[in-house]
Amino acid sequence: MSSGFVYAAGVHEWSALVFAPNEKDRFAPHSGEVVAALRAAQGTPKDAPLHLVTVSTHLGKVLIENLEAWENDDWVGVKGAEPIRVLVNELRQRCAPTTIRSLDGEDRLLRLPLALRRREDAMAQGPGEPVNLDKHPAFNITGAKLATLTQATAYRCLREQTAVPERPATTAIVAKVLTSLRGATSKPVDESDLWIGTRHKDFQRKVADFLWKGLHGAHRVGAYWSKMQGYETRGACATCGATESMEHILLNCAHNGQALVWRFAQNLWEAKGLEWHAPSFEDILGLGLQSREVLGPRPRTRACHARLWRILVSESVYLIWKLRCTRVIGHQDDATWEHSPEAIATSWLGTMNKRVRQDVASTSSRFGRSALKKTLVTATWEGVMDGKPAAGKDWTSLDWVLVGISPNTATPEGGG
Repeated sequence: MSSGFVYAAGVHEWSALVFAPNEKDRFAPHSGEVVAALRAAQGTPKDAPLHLVTVSTHLGKVLIENLEAWENDDWVGVKGAEPIRVLVNELRQRCAPTTIRSLDGEDRLLRLPLALRRREDAMAQGPGEPVNLDKHPAFNITGAKLATLTQATAYRCLREQTAVPERPATTAIVAKVLTSLRGATSKPVDESDLWIGTRHKDFQRKVADFLWKGLHGAHRVGAYWSKMQGYETRGACATCGATESMEHILLNCAHNGQALVWRFAQNLWEAKGLEWHAPSFEDILGLGLQSREVLGPRPRTRACHARLWRILVSESVYLIWKLRCTRVIGHQDDATWEHSPEAIATSWLGTMNKRVRQDVASTSSRFGRSALKKTLVTATWEGVMDGKPAAGKDWTSLDWVLVGISPNTATPEGGG
């Protein structure tokens, strides 16, 4: 949760630790800075000068550079819009000068240490208090400006005003994934980030659709069949006897598929010299965001490592799902049918080699600005290719790249 702290120096010294009442606004970028400025404006007489000194330039950009455009578009798509609108409403009621600037050398030397001590004392006493979001109706500008309105903006305005019925399954799954992500990442995360993350450019369309349906709980597995009379037995795993939920299929099932695929994924990841942490079900559904700090915020996860993790986990997950569907649906008349370890290894290697070839093809100059950088592709697959080229060497145009991922990565016996 992003809290804001305001410290007013001078004769009438006071301070406050505040946060946005709405959880969605609370996790917006720089939410703490906005609510702190709002609390400062609310705590200052409207006929008294107000000088806001901030630790970043975000507030100045919001109020000076972005405000007009956001108001013209009725704040469509602006994260944490409500506290900003209330702050603007509050500042427009003032009749005395109001200034905004970032910290200077004197502030850092004299005022900042005292403010930080006050903040530590306030945080030790509790999470703070919610800021008041009441607006004066006379200063509340609503609606989009017709002179600048586009069809796309009008459509987005209508979409935001249309109430979307909540699906209980979606609400429960999204809440679990967000809780997991917020505990594992250092950056603020909200629901819109999660949905955008399912459409990450490193995911194939079919994988993105799979993750989207997973967040909705829309796959026809497990509890889905318990609601259909006469089909209840389809909800149980024929081997394990447990409810065949998506989490069970991807992570816990005793069939060869998931265990071997995850072993191969671990082998490839460790071939890069990286420490393997088995992903949870929430990590998989939030993969687009979770991958940004898969190695932790410290040390910082490199772009090539985050990209490899997205490709490796997403392709492995989708392969496990395909193997399950082949076994359960394609061979439903033979309960003992099973993929052989060799067949699973071949399928996994084929899947990963296909992604390598796609990456190589995507570096072509004919794609213009959409082309992948060769340095990113080589860094992504460095250390796991058959033949292992020299570090930093451009191998995207060499013939041996057709061999692809080292076969030693996917040995059924688990060799690496």
